[in-house]
Amino acid sequence: GPPGSQKTTGFVFPNIFHICNAYKNLDEKADLIITDPKTEIFEKTSSFLEQNGYEIQTLDFWELKYGNAFNPIDAINDDKTLLEVSEGYIRSVLASSGGDFDSFWDGQQAQLLGALIGFIKQTKTKEYQTFSEVLRILTSKDVSDYERAETFFKRNSIVGTPLKLWKSYLAISSAPETKSGIDGGLAEKLKLFTISGIENITSKTDIDITKLGRKKEKPIALFIFMKDNDRTYSPLINVILTTIFKQLYITAYETGNKLENPVYFILEEMANIGKISGMQEMLGTMRGRRIYPMMIWQSLAQMKDRYKDGFEDIMSMCDTHV
Repeated sequence: GPPGSQKTTGFVFPNIFHICNAYKNLDEKADLIITDPKTEIFEKTSSFLEQNGYEIQTLDFWELKYGNAFNPIDAINDDKTLLEVSEGYIRSVLASSGGDFDSFWDGQQAQLLGALIGFIKQTKTKEYQTFSEVLRILTSKDVSDYERAETFFKRNSIVGTPLKLWKSYLAISSAPETKSGIDGGLAEKLKLFTISGIENITSKTDIDITKLGRKKEKPIALFIFMKDNDRTYSPLINVILTTIFKQLYITAYETGNKLENPVYFILEEMANIGKISGMQEMLGTMRGRRIYPMMIWQSLAQMKDRYKDGFEDIMSMCDTHV
């Protein structure tokens, strides 16, 4: 629905209250993940949810001052997730500025980002496994100087997929103009991690996403505050949501391919989140795992802009259209 069509009043609020009430007298409780563009959803529902036994958590991409912290790198425990998070971040940066994923330049930047995330996962203590540290290494002489870069991973005994990504990057970036294009492009896409508030939000993790979908003392309602007129932080929000989706699949696998408790996503301003990696494929299997997304758009044109020809597939995967 377009602006002013009462999407929040007529759809979001009723569903939050209904989901809470529907599970009120059941042994299982539903977890909620809610993107909140104006913080009004939190203001009008959080007290009700808390009174009904919910643990309220928030990620504040509005003022960058309050709530919890979440470092997506903490959740990367395999090569597949490493690649998905790296490419998803690059794609979301592009989507937030209205650009498209370029098969060469953006692909190489995603490859370099994956290599550097892999580097800090293998060499740094947990407190330094952050995007801010990735940016610091990217702009150091170990990367900018080609001769030092050639031995950088070997000197630090890096192995596996990160090493393969690095070797591929070196092979392609032997020409100075190519290297500067890849390095500079990635540095530009990581510049939001120079903002102190973003560094604080992503410096640690105090939201345990492994609890989502599991039996626990209290269900969780996670509100993600985001501005509806500013996409600066959209890439990071995209990565966080992608990471949560991936973790829910892991959790479901550990609990008989079905979550012990259902998880509902209420995704306001879906267009501002950017393209979520693997969303089309996941929509075909989510319901069986008890993952239920509600995707709210201002128009079909927005969906087509983000997911290109895949927007029709998304529509067909959703059994309810409002």
